[in-house]
Amino acid sequence: MFPSVMNTLLPLTIILLLAAPATTKAPAGPWDRFNFAPSSRSFVPKTVYTTVGEVTGAENLLGNTSSTESASINGNGSYLVHKK
Repeated sequence: MFPSVMNTLLPLTIILLLAAPATTKAPAGPWDRFNFAPSSRSFVPKTVYTTVGEVTGAENLLGNTSSTESASINGNGSYLVHKK
């Protein structure tokens, strides 16, 4: 019975040990000044400069509106250019 338990636990232990470094946060350091990612995934643009493709409701993304409507970007190659 013991060998069958070991045969089950050993692969699981190896997977967990290999996956652990991939799920940890990188340490802070001087390289952080090169990270241009926003601090949050949520932001409100001040201006929408242009839209390309199938973009509807882009004005609803602006912070100066009281709209609760949404915006959508559909199709390949569709995008909008904004100023944060």
